[in-house]
Order: sequence, then C-alpha cells, then structure tokens
Amino acid sequence: MTVGDTWITDITHFPSSTLDQPVPAQVHPAAYRMGRFMGAIVASATSVPDDGPRETGLRCRRRPARRACPGYLIVQRLDESEQIRWQCSRCDDNGLISGWHGCVWDFTQTSSSADARPRATVYLDDDGYALLRSAQVSMDRDTERAVMAAQHTGRGIRLSIPPDLLEDLVGAIAFEANHEETRERQRRLDELADLFDRAR
Repeated sequence: MTVGDTWITDITHFPSSTLDQPVPAQVHPAAYRMGRFMGAIVASATSVPDDGPRETGLRCRRRPARRACPGYLIVQRLDESEQIRWQCSRCDDNGLISGWHGCVWDFTQTSSSADARPRATVYLDDDGYALLRSAQVSMDRDTERAVMAAQHTGRGIRLSIPPDLLEDLVGAIAFEANHEETRERQRRLDELADLFDRAR
C-alpha cells in the first residue's frame, strides 16, 4: 500500500461549474479539476441516505509511480461535524470536506419516497462509468443523483435506478451521442445507451 495525502477542504472555496455560476477565467485548470474531484465526492456521499461508509464508483486520482491507483473512494457523511470523510480503498489518500450543505453538488433528498420505487440494476466497467458521468450535463437532478449513487462491487460499478429515471438516462446519453463530434466517443455513447436500453 502506498501512503496518500490528507486533504482538509472547504468546498465553497472551489468555483461551481454550473451554467448559472460559470467558472471565472482566472481559475487555474488544476484548481478546476480538484474542485470537480471534491464535488464528485460530495455528490456521491449525499446521493443516498447516510448509512455509514460506502465504496463508490469513483476512482482514486493518484498515480503512484506514474500508474493509476487501482483504488475506489470510500465516503461517509459525518452529520455531527457536518463533514464528509473520504479515503481511497488502496493508497489511503483521504480527507474531510466541509461547507457542502446547499452547494451545487449537494444531492441530499428531504423525502425518502423515491427509495421505495422498484429499480433496474446495470453493471458498468470503470470506463463506462466515467463516460456516463461525462454525460451528466444532459441529465435532470434525480437522474444525476442515481448516477452518483453507484457503488463499486466485485462485478463492476453497480447502478441501481428506477425505471422512469432509466428512460431519462437513455435519453440523456442519446442526446450526448447526437451532439458528439468525435466518432469514437459517439460510438461508445451509443453502446452505453444500448446497454441501459436493454435494462428497461
């Protein structure tokens, strides 16, 4: 195991990437990427009811010895301190995130009614899940929440999603594919849409 870093983060220090709060031109690309990384952790931690540590579909960002760390991020909400704790399952990179309440990446639900709906389950590999997350710009809030709730399992990244959101997800991926100028990425998006379409 390689030893990682400890990050103490106030998420409000990072600019939002939403259309109503565009990233200022002077923001350094590295700071933008780190903000997106921390934001994904918040989104994943808040996308499901808090039930203790949970291994997500998010890969570790570290590259020890110039090789991608094989670990996945484990997240947990600490409601008493209003922080989110995260750590890598392999390299021990870890941190605490504060200031997440009400930020653009906060997916906390005030109602649990959606949790009672029947769900379809789809398994993705790392590349498929990364591609799915890249298509989030076309998704509504509930569909984004379902995507960020994905978990790493022995079979791959497990996405559990209600049928009505599954239909929206297929539409969002197809929209991305139709507006994609790169043929290879368009092909991969089409394959991803077919995978979810078969699960309906």
